[in-house]
Amino acid sequence: MQRLDKTFKSKSSENPNNWNFTTKDVEATIFNLEKYNPNYLVGVHEVPKFDVNWHIQPQLEEFGVKGMDIVIDGVTGIFHYSLYDKNTHDIIEKSKDTLMSINEFQWTYNITNNVKGFDEAVYVTALDFNAGNMVCDVTFG
Repeated sequence: MQRLDKTFKSKSSENPNNWNFTTKDVEATIFNLEKYNPNYLVGVHEVPKFDVNWHIQPQLEEFGVKGMDIVIDGVTGIFHYSLYDKNTHDIIEKSKDTLMSINEFQWTYNITNNVKGFDEAVYVTALDFNAGNMVCDVTFG
């Protein structure tokens, strides 16, 4: 039996991006932003929606492909937040509806559910950003 070359090259087309995907407008939660503003409470307005860039990476064995892994390449988008006084819970006017890009932070991505196979469509369904530990839980459906 011939050994498999460990460098993966997609042969399905000449397009090198055919294993890369973007899921748009994924609803997200963001919490523990007080880490960056310890003197205030932080409130995120509305439900932010972000675009998720991801790709499929084959698990190669000596004589073939064992399975596929999903790798998150990054998340893009902005969210609105405001700062509130910790004692009175009044909004700090100068912070009202401030914009911030989610990719200003260095996130570690954790896929929360085990995607067992690709016999159905796979796409990102939810994002949960924890600024306390800088982990974003990514859920696929």
